[in-house]
Formats: sequence, C-alpha cells, structure tokens
Amino acid sequence: MLYYFKAGDDREYGPISVEEIEDWKKQGRMNSESLVREEHSDKWVPLGSIPELVSQSQPSQEAPAQQTQLPPQQEIQYEEHRGTMILVFGILGIACCFPFGIAAWILGNADLKQMEAGIMDPTGMGQTKGGKICGIISVVLTTLGILLNVLVLLLEIAAN
Repeated sequence: MLYYFKAGDDREYGPISVEEIEDWKKQGRMNSESLVREEHSDKWVPLGSIPELVSQSQPSQEAPAQQTQLPPQQEIQYEEHRGTMILVFGILGIACCFPFGIAAWILGNADLKQMEAGIMDPTGMGQTKGGKICGIISVVLTTLGILLNVLVLLLEIAAN
C-alpha cells in the first residue's frame, strides 16, 4: 500500500511506502499526528489512526526514549508573500505603465524561487504566478509596440 503525506505547509508528498514512512518517522519528519491518505483516497487522517502504520510505528525495545521524544510537527514560519502586489504590478504593466510589468516579472520570479525553497509563504503562489505572467505579457506587448512603431517610421522614411 502506498500513501501520501501532507506536511505542515500543506504540500503533499508521495506516493510513499510503509518503509519510507518508517524512515521519515525516524528522521522526525513524521509522527502519529502527521496527516496521511491512502493512494486512491481523498480522506486525510492522522498516521496513528491507520492500523497498518500503527503496528509499524510502535516504539522498539532498543530505543524507546528516542522515539517517544520526537517533537510534534511545528508550524513553519515563512516570509510573507507579495502576491497581491506583484499581481497589481503586472496588471498595471499591461494597462498603462510598462515599468510595472518589468517589476512584476522580476519580483515574481524571485518570490517564486523563495516559495519553492520553502522560505516564503506558498499560499500566494497563484497570485505571484499571475502577476509574473502579466508582467511578461506587458513586456512583450511593449516590445512589439516599439518594433511596430520603428517599422512604420522606416516605411515612411523609405516612401519619401
């Protein structure tokens, strides 16, 4: 049987085997309160409520103190995301002000890297991606507009 594990940042990991779950528990990455679900299920339950994993997770006779002292999962402290600001910058870049598009592209790219590294709050990922895409669109549209103006100017010069 394979399982999925939901970490404190709401990211899902898996599928993982019972053996991998045991390894992760030994590393302190999971405990009996960790949320898991079976591979073909959508229902998240505490790891300690699954009989197959409970029998596997009983403290061994060799090191009971070590296993009972595993810390509970702690909430991860992230930097606040700037998704809303980046999205607004991207929209402003398309609507009226090209430099905002550049800023949205650059800031969005940097923030997405920090989210993937686990430094920044990943709840703003959708807004950040949207702002970055709007920023890219504004840069492309502005570049095409400039090239079109240059082409028209060159055609006027050639016609005279």
